[in-house]
Amino acid sequence: MLCLPCLIEELRSPGVLRRALRTSLLVGTLLVLINHGPTLWQGQLPPLWQLLLTYLVPWGVSTWSSIAAIRQNT
Repeated sequence: MLCLPCLIEELRSPGVLRRALRTSLLVGTLLVLINHGPTLWQGQLPPLWQLLLTYLVPWGVSTWSSIAAIRQNT
């Protein structure tokens, strides 16, 4: 069963936040370079929503897997 206060506590955990931020910055930057490199080299910016999603998806995956690991070990 879903415990919303528990989920919020896990989401605010410093370890989860730190890991998700590092993963998002590293993987997101690599994905931006791979997916939008030619556009960036031409001096243009891709649409902002694409850049945001490029960083948001790795953050979400990292957060989800961290919480799943925490719950499996408790």
